[in-house]
Amino acid sequence: MIKDKRSYTRYAVFLGKWTCSKISLSCANGPYTMITVDNVSGSGLGVTSHEKLAKGESVELELVFPGDDIPIFVKGRVAWVRKDPDVGNLYHAGVHFTKIHTYDKKRLIKYLHGSATGQA
Repeated sequence: MIKDKRSYTRYAVFLGKWTCSKISLSCANGPYTMITVDNVSGSGLGVTSHEKLAKGESVELELVFPGDDIPIFVKGRVAWVRKDPDVGNLYHAGVHFTKIHTYDKKRLIKYLHGSATGQA
């Protein structure tokens, strides 16, 4: 769990603990294929990509978690982008959710809380 000034607690994604079994992110420029989710909250997520996202860019995400075959569809906006100081072609970005169905948001928060407490 990562606490900061955000409305929702961010949960770090640990391989082996839990991860998105599928994530697809698309925008006006087409789909991003090389993307990794670093952390997730009820209001957004942090990603790492070899492709640079543009700050302010509108994105659509499809998230599927292990043990749950029903995807969560989310619309968001890229809030910030930073180039990795150690890896030349790697970028970190924050995506703020702008549209997520209430039911999907509850599922997401329940899944995050369950995996943080070992109940997922």
